[in-house]
Amino acid sequence: FRSISACEQGGHLQLALELLWLSEQVGLARGASSLPWALAKLSVRDPDVIQTALVEARRALQALQRLPQELAALWWATSMLGASNESFLRLLTEQTLGQLPSFK
Repeated sequence: FRSISACEQGGHLQLALELLWLSEQVGLARGASSLPWALAKLSVRDPDVIQTALVEARRALQALQRLPQELAALWWATSMLGASNESFLRLLTEQTLGQLPSFK
């Protein structure tokens, strides 16, 4: 996702989006926060795309406990996207509170 960030910083948003969709199509391994983070970084506003990303992130959160950095990235992405998936936010809150001592 460094290439997506580099494209975004260079003002090549269309190329960044193409890289994002390509990475989704080929199933590149990533963490729970990667897709929501990339969507937020690229200012994607399509509600269906955002909800799909949050559903995937919720599945990943249910499967494993996440590192504080990943939880923080999810909070940032959720805020930037204006997302309001109640079950996702509840699970994210539970995981964050459970790991609060690990945050620095």
